[in-house]
Amino acid sequence: MVKRSKLILLTTSFPYKGSFESNFIQPELPFLLKQFEQIVILPSKASKEQYPLDPRVSVSSNIAKALGFPSKIKLLYHLLNGLCFTPPSTLTSSTRIPLLSVRRAINYANLGMAWSIFKQLRIGIQNGDFSVHETLFYSYWCKYTALALVWLKAEFPELKVITRAHNSDLYREDAPYKLVTGQDDIIKKIDSIFCISQNGVDYLKKRFPKGADRIKLARLGTIAPSETTQPPIENTILVASCSSLRPLKRMSLMLNSLSTLASLTPKTIHWHHFGDGPELENLLAESTRNSAANLHIHFHGNKPLKAIMHFYQTNPVSVFLNTSRTEGIPVSMMEAMSCGIPCVAPAVGGIPEILVTGSGGTLVPTTASSTEFAKAILEIASNPIHWLQQSDSAKNRWQHHYDAEKNFHQFSEDLAKLC
Repeated sequence: MVKRSKLILLTTSFPYKGSFESNFIQPELPFLLKQFEQIVILPSKASKEQYPLDPRVSVSSNIAKALGFPSKIKLLYHLLNGLCFTPPSTLTSSTRIPLLSVRRAINYANLGMAWSIFKQLRIGIQNGDFSVHETLFYSYWCKYTALALVWLKAEFPELKVITRAHNSDLYREDAPYKLVTGQDDIIKKIDSIFCISQNGVDYLKKRFPKGADRIKLARLGTIAPSETTQPPIENTILVASCSSLRPLKRMSLMLNSLSTLASLTPKTIHWHHFGDGPELENLLAESTRNSAANLHIHFHGNKPLKAIMHFYQTNPVSVFLNTSRTEGIPVSMMEAMSCGIPCVAPAVGGIPEILVTGSGGTLVPTTASSTEFAKAILEIASNPIHWLQQSDSAKNRWQHHYDAEKNFHQFSEDLAKLC
């Protein structure tokens, strides 16, 4: 078997600065470089400034230029391409979507984007940029990029193509417009699909039993921090959170939970949130209306991982809070638990794999109210001995399940075996 020396990695916007993928992909790259002599990153969106990369990692903007985000004219072009050039098998699966609907229009646009990526990759193979026998193609998301890869494999059967699957690119029920374009084709034809949670593996195997041998588990992980967080200060509860500000994160529920917490205790509560998004303006307005006298809110916006981890390690963080409606397994929780921060989070998606009540924090029901979240925080933060126990348990769970050194080493070895 010929060892494949080149890896083609298809991303959304990494390695450009501000990419939401940077915290996921950056820790993985050094391990991939142990198995591949060269990595070429093909982002779907490009900007001016890049994160620093190893000399063996290069970036091509060809796909980003072909997709042309965020041009509306280009989106219409992709929609028409999706109508005209989609392979019959994928088009047949699309007929289950209502004919005159936004959902179908988005589906065709996704198909058109997959077609544009397919054409760019095919040109690269034909020009000799990518050797069919020496290159592994890896889509970081199970979406139109992965669909382009299975179309490419249909034309070049010797290719090896794989994808990861996380959350909205996996669970149809939780995806925008309940749409994961081309998922049937991807699962049937991809060489391997690596889910980041056992919950995701079980979900796909139930839906696609014939593809079970290609559905595998590859957990994400975070780099070990140099220090752990500081114990809580008496009469103060510091709650940290880290996520994009969009509907599925249920930030109103988080704010209401902390307002309820403020009503349950005379302690001073500080909420520090890291992350930005389209709901910031509404959340700021809501926090102004609902903020209690003993609740102090700090929105830090998007910060580099180094800054977030420095905050965790140099401040007395009582609890890390997650209120999401759906999750794969949140890397933000891995980062917090690696610093010994107990978590409170709902039992959605893969979260029960990282958090067990009494072992690193508290897992609340999927339908938990703001009062239930508030009481869970108070229970952990108000008892110093209990907090220390949960802090130690959080660190231990991270070490056993989400240490990047272990997980990315195993994943890179698994990719090498495919070659």
